[in-house]
Amino acid sequence: MTFESTHLPDTPIMRQAYNVMMNKSAKLNEVEVKSMLKSIDLQIEGEVKRIKAAGPKEISAEEKKAILLEVKNNREKIIQDTFSAQKPQLEAMGKARVTSAIGKAKIVLSVDHPDKEDMAAALLLVPFIHSPMDYMDAKKAVGEKVGAFLLHHTEMNAYPENQQKQLATAADNVKSYMLLYFAIEMTLLNAKMKKDSEIAMVNVEKVIRSFNEAKVLFGKNDVVDEFYSDAFNTLHKTLKTDFTIQKNEQGIFVLDTKGQTSGMLDVPSSKAPQKGPVNNLGKRRPPQGGPKR
Repeated sequence: MTFESTHLPDTPIMRQAYNVMMNKSAKLNEVEVKSMLKSIDLQIEGEVKRIKAAGPKEISAEEKKAILLEVKNNREKIIQDTFSAQKPQLEAMGKARVTSAIGKAKIVLSVDHPDKEDMAAALLLVPFIHSPMDYMDAKKAVGEKVGAFLLHHTEMNAYPENQQKQLATAADNVKSYMLLYFAIEMTLLNAKMKKDSEIAMVNVEKVIRSFNEAKVLFGKNDVVDEFYSDAFNTLHKTLKTDFTIQKNEQGIFVLDTKGQTSGMLDVPSSKAPQKGPVNNLGKRRPPQGGPKR
């Protein structure tokens, strides 16, 4: 992927944020590869221990000897074959992280806000900030203003129990940024829900609590306020909960749940992905590689 292919605005801040994002993404991918290889090795070791402990009714001594010998002689090949089978999924996850970040940045750039470019740059980087060093690297590359958005965003992700206090004391542009972020999450969820036909549950108390958390962010930018309320109303129209947000006579947004204050509601949802086995150790035949998909 090149910067030009993203169709992001060709400005110094967006190019710099893109470069940092791609660099951090590559390093994160390397970490995930090592983690997956280690996980496969540990799971094979667990299977080996299980086979060694298995009694004759579960597996014959001859089969046990054949499997253990196969693992001993071909352990590295088994790991690599299993990894090869799962590598496309890992690569897709890495690509999805980048694509999602770019998509969110573009949504922010479509909103009329004086700091929208810095906000978009922060959204490019949020998925890749996992340590103080990551934050310092990003701040050095993209500047103090983007760094402030990143700091508040990552701190609220890391310490959700302090979110209300952090939001209440944040600067106005940070509040606008976080309200935009909440709206974007609802916008993307709405698009996802429109593709689904399965049934899941919506927790009414959670919806109310989420709105109450967002209330401290209103009143800092009319455009952002409207963006959030439109995203909320569109999502809940798709969900068929009939929940809405509207401004009252005092100009304050209020939540109307049609009298519902508790309980669960059935709504469309996505199918959960099914995970296959890591390898076929312990099957009737000695292991020959990764799982069939």
